[in-house]
Amino acid sequence: MSGVVVGRWLRSDAARMVGLATAYVLAARLGLFFTIANREVAVVWPAAGIALAALLLWGIRLWPAVAVGAFIQPLLWGLGVPVAAGIALANTVGAVSAAVLLRRLEPGLAKLRDVLALVLVGGVAAPMLSATIGVTAMWLGGSLGSDAVPLHWGTWFAGDCFGVVLVTPLILSWVGDRRGVPGPDRRVELLAGLVLLALASWLVLWQGALQPAVLLIPILFVAARHGIRGATALMPVAAAVAALAATRGVGAFAGLDAADATAQLYNYLLAVSAVGLVTGAAISEREVTADALGAANESQRAILDACPVAIIALDMEQRCTMWSGAAERMFGWSAAEVVGRVLGSPPYVPAERSGEFAELWRRQLAGRAVMGYETVRLRRDGSPVQVSLWVADLRDGSGRPVGLMGVLEDITERRQAEAALRLSEAQLRQAQKMEAVGRLAGGVAHDFNNLLTAILGNAELALEDVADPAAVSHDLREIREAGMRAAALTRQLLAFSRKQVVEPKVLDLNTVVKEMTTMARRLLGADVGVRLELDPKPTYVRADPGQIEQVIINLVVNSRDAMPDGGQITIRTARVNGVAAGPPPPSPLPPGDYVALTVSDTGVGMTPEVQAHLFEPFFTTKEPGKGTGLGLATIHGIVTQAGGQVAAVSAPGQGATFTVYLPQVLPAAGQREEGKVEPAAAGGTETILVVEDDDSVRTLAERVLAGHGYAVLVARDAQAAIALEREHAGLIALLLTDVVMPGQSGRHLAEELRSSRPQTAVLYMSGHTDDAVLHHGVRDAGVPYLEKPFAPQTLLRKVRETLDGARGV
Repeated sequence: MSGVVVGRWLRSDAARMVGLATAYVLAARLGLFFTIANREVAVVWPAAGIALAALLLWGIRLWPAVAVGAFIQPLLWGLGVPVAAGIALANTVGAVSAAVLLRRLEPGLAKLRDVLALVLVGGVAAPMLSATIGVTAMWLGGSLGSDAVPLHWGTWFAGDCFGVVLVTPLILSWVGDRRGVPGPDRRVELLAGLVLLALASWLVLWQGALQPAVLLIPILFVAARHGIRGATALMPVAAAVAALAATRGVGAFAGLDAADATAQLYNYLLAVSAVGLVTGAAISEREVTADALGAANESQRAILDACPVAIIALDMEQRCTMWSGAAERMFGWSAAEVVGRVLGSPPYVPAERSGEFAELWRRQLAGRAVMGYETVRLRRDGSPVQVSLWVADLRDGSGRPVGLMGVLEDITERRQAEAALRLSEAQLRQAQKMEAVGRLAGGVAHDFNNLLTAILGNAELALEDVADPAAVSHDLREIREAGMRAAALTRQLLAFSRKQVVEPKVLDLNTVVKEMTTMARRLLGADVGVRLELDPKPTYVRADPGQIEQVIINLVVNSRDAMPDGGQITIRTARVNGVAAGPPPPSPLPPGDYVALTVSDTGVGMTPEVQAHLFEPFFTTKEPGKGTGLGLATIHGIVTQAGGQVAAVSAPGQGATFTVYLPQVLPAAGQREEGKVEPAAAGGTETILVVEDDDSVRTLAERVLAGHGYAVLVARDAQAAIALEREHAGLIALLLTDVVMPGQSGRHLAEELRSSRPQTAVLYMSGHTDDAVLHHGVRDAGVPYLEKPFAPQTLLRKVRETLDGARGV
């Protein structure tokens, strides 16, 4: 904890003030080694340079430390307090005024203008002010005679001047430079230069072997190599050696009086400072400019690489001069592989578009701008990429064109998405068309089924009641057959519109195919063969058995009709994951396991135009009277309702293959029950309330039930049924009611009736589509339900089943 406190204090202004005041006193004592004519005034005053550097680096608020250091030093000389205060004032005002004027100075002195400002303000103006105030204070204090004032002022000024020029740049360039410490190699080279300069200075200045001007050569060399840092590092060394030689009167300064020695020393220091600072600052400024240019280039390159669009530049010979990072990612070639190469031909441009490239080049140079031009370029692997192209001229300073720059946006995915969207819109229109027909089918189904119920029921009763069936059986059977065909047409309409009431069960598709193939062989001619290729393992799906049988029969009959001269039909089943084993359906299947039922033929095949309308209702290529156009539409509706899809692949003369994908289920869900011959339905003696708004269906139900022993009450609607129930004193065992009726639905009727007769069982019947039945809430699991049209035996069987179930039999 104490270490943290000490660290914080060392970084505080108080610590800096103590350090600055101490450094000022020590630097002032060092300056006393460099005196010639006046022992109280040094020829070089490093304290002035330290003070100005500290105020520039850490702030003018540290001026009290300068004042304290400048006050202590005169006291150590033995001067009085008033004179010491005047000298402190002079040094403080000089440092502070220079710092105020130079507060925007770049600390690293990396620019020549900053060096010149430091020399003029800190090395000339401020020393003049300081010398004037200080010498005046000493003269007023009696420590300096009037005849000594000029010499003392000049020495003070020169000492502060060279103190600032030699010391302040050293501190600012090494402490304030943001570029950090030079690398090890450069430090070693600089240290060697310092040692060599010190040795050369000793030989020249102390031994007098050569003229002092010779020493400017190593200073100039180091400044050129290391900039302002190298120059400021060597200048104090050269100055110190020269000042010591001058003050000792040796070497180049031997035999000179004080005035000549001082003048020669100042000339030498002036030459050293000028050469070192000007050369070093110029070199540093060039380095900083080069670094800034390099940083700008790096920044520009980073921006280009981060740009999501490819940016490419070409010279007038169509050679690449710039290849951005996005271009590398888009096309696969690195910049090193492309720069310098001509890009107007393969492998960069498709061969068939080389002429287009040349035309775009001429068009841009002719002043007709290329903007948003869509074309194709090649990736490194040879695959095409669709791009949107913008082109701009590149010109030199005189306006002469030197090349072109292209900006390329990859629009491949966008165009693919737009194509997919157009396909989706077409599929949506197709779905809307089928939905419209489906609504039509659902709308007529109820009335149609009521009529069929009456037709079929009365035909059955007539066949049972006629004394001599042979006399009328032919006509009655025709009535029944027509009704059955109409019922089948209704089922087809509801199936393709996916509104048929279904009872899905778990089926082994292999078993269903085998059973239906036996039946289908009777529908095929002797010239049509059927081959089965079934999966060796059970293929379980969940679907309505009758609907799946209908799918198989429709596909087989379609294949038969496509082979007028005979041929081969192949039926396959396979367990697949997704659609990897067969043709793709119109829409992607959700992930999972599926059973694929495939029916292939060797028939005439289909054109793409025919395939585009395959599953549309009432579309057929057969002759009039040979088909309703509902077969494949029915298959589509059944398969979709079962959670699957159907796909078709065909070509003229190559047959056709239809593949039905149904979700696979686990066998534990239960297997399909084999079909059984239903026994004749038994009658009963219970009382049944029949509620049906269609007169013919109501009459048929009453006749069938009454003819088999039941007591029957009939009502046209719910209101009449409630009134009849209230008048009837006996037990009503069963309510047989239509679901959708005018006024009140069958479900609401049942709820109201069972509130007073909870023992009454309910059997719903309806010819409406599944949506209508579900809307009225009667298709819950376990709710007895009878679908129209129904035969008399079906009605009797369902009534008996409901009554027995209510009693728990």
